[in-house]
Amino acid sequence: MDGTLIQAWASHKSLRRKNGSDDGRRPEDWRGEPRSNDTHASTSDPESQLYRKSDAAPALPSYLGHVLTDNRHGLVVNVQASTGDGTSQSASAGARSSARSAR
Repeated sequence: MDGTLIQAWASHKSLRRKNGSDDGRRPEDWRGEPRSNDTHASTSDPESQLYRKSDAAPALPSYLGHVLTDNRHGLVVNVQASTGDGTSQSASAGARSSARSAR
């Protein structure tokens, strides 16, 4: 099981508050204000979520890609994309490995 971060086709400028309170605000003016998936959503790609792989990396609108490979030959067995919610990699690993063993 391996995972990768897939950057969404959205930028920080497309992030807006979910309650609509920043309609008159410039998209570049985020200084001093925290953004999270609970309070903000992208207008150009609403299914993407803010995700970062480490504390040193910026949080970007992203998806997660998951690849299941065969141990012996290194062949790709299954590929899946999911939202970056923090628990999707372990959930998809369990579902795909159990589906694979049922065959």
